[in-house]
Amino acid sequence: MRKTPRIRRDYAHTPHRRRIGDSPRDEVISRIFVSLRIKRYLLRDFLTKQFEWIYSHFLFDFPFIMEYAIPQTMAIFETPDQLYSYISELFEEIATLPEAQEALKSLTVNVQFNYSMPDCKMILTAANGEYTLARGTCADTAPDVELTMTGDTAYKFWTGELNVMGAITTREIGVIGSLGKVMRLAPLIKTAVGYNRERETGF
Repeated sequence: MRKTPRIRRDYAHTPHRRRIGDSPRDEVISRIFVSLRIKRYLLRDFLTKQFEWIYSHFLFDFPFIMEYAIPQTMAIFETPDQLYSYISELFEEIATLPEAQEALKSLTVNVQFNYSMPDCKMILTAANGEYTLARGTCADTAPDVELTMTGDTAYKFWTGELNVMGAITTREIGVIGSLGKVMRLAPLIKTAVGYNRERETGF
């Protein structure tokens, strides 16, 4: 059987595939990409220079800037001595009040006050119708109750600006010990708060 001869294709006359960039449209697209690439490098260089300028001018002064950028709250008591003097003077003044003497008749308790900002510890001892307030902690026995709070919270506590039970619930005031014994302090605290509020406000 006679084979059919294959037809040889003349590649010399075969049109080449069109390359990218041969048409005006491709040239425009190519220019756009080049332009975008240049702009990207220019933007990166610009941002780099801006960051270097900000870093050199402001970063090392960051604490100084934040000191004025963030409102600073002044503590009511700056030192432990101020806090102790404030509370001890209050208890000295209410010692002669009939309400305080009546509240002390049936009160036997040791209360440890742990203050922070500023750090200060006080121990209130009530027994036999008398009480003492001293700096430090219980030396002989463990306190019946420990109350922990900041100096600012203490100020609000002793001026009646604080909801005590709400502060205990939210742990603004930390309590270690029996809440029943804390409640036994209520008459004495109420007398101190009432007297102190009158002393602070004048009415």
